[in-house]
Amino acid sequence: MPDGQTVREMRMLVEYRRVTVNEQGRYTKRLKSLLKCYFPQALELVGDLSEELAWDFITQWPTLDAVKEAGQPAISEFYAKHRCRRKKIDHRLNQISQATPLTTDAAVVAASVIIVQTIISQLRCFGEAIKKVENRIAELYAEHPDRDLFDSFPGAGAALAPRLAVAWGTDRSRYNSADEMLSFSGVAPVTEASGNSKWVHRSYARPKFMHQTFVEFARQSVLQSAWAKAYYAERKRLGHSRNDILRSLAFKWIRIMYRCWSGRVPYDENSYLASLQQRGSYLAKLASEVSLTRVCPDAAS
Repeated sequence: MPDGQTVREMRMLVEYRRVTVNEQGRYTKRLKSLLKCYFPQALELVGDLSEELAWDFITQWPTLDAVKEAGQPAISEFYAKHRCRRKKIDHRLNQISQATPLTTDAAVVAASVIIVQTIISQLRCFGEAIKKVENRIAELYAEHPDRDLFDSFPGAGAALAPRLAVAWGTDRSRYNSADEMLSFSGVAPVTEASGNSKWVHRSYARPKFMHQTFVEFARQSVLQSAWAKAYYAERKRLGHSRNDILRSLAFKWIRIMYRCWSGRVPYDENSYLASLQQRGSYLAKLASEVSLTRVCPDAAS
């Protein structure tokens, strides 16, 4: 049975948001690559190329010569309007005064300026589209009957909580056990056998977006859940790869989520840690020894 209109609309929007964010990332990389070819100083002068400060700066001054001609008062005023700190402004003004052009080839510079301006206009469109979609997702999610449940999971913020909500849906009869969701989402490993050989691998036939949702949530949970961070650190110490650890962590989270979802009970970190302690789990001891510092699993080699 299909979910209600709210959930179905939200499902389409969260998937579209992810696609649009990916496209914005692709165009940001194109912009960075092009700037490296004729105006590499811009990468230091504007910071994050996915932010409006960068777009406004490069639109107004698309070349190093244009920046130098503008003069320090105009540049300083621009940074101040975009809420840059005085120390950073002074550092960037010093960089501008010492900078020299990478190339003086007029053909390269002229063509690059046009392409850069085109890319930035596309990035602005992506940014506006993402904001519009996010606002609608927030409106729909506010009406979701299980909003408090999914908000309770550590790491499920404005982006991931709605994705988890549409992944599970509202029909409690859809999954009779956590194993069914594990198999359907492709988080559970697949075992194959032929003759005397037997091997285990990840599932290739799976709803990709749902699988990504659980794995990405697992990554974020490491930052806010003591036991998740302890699990990640211990598996990393044992030499497991980042992706394998996150899939294993997602496996654990789906089992927890199923209990919460099927019983309509929000997750409670302290209750779960107490349960681990009662069962004598090694994670209980490890969790008591870790501190929740913001160390992103992406940084792990």
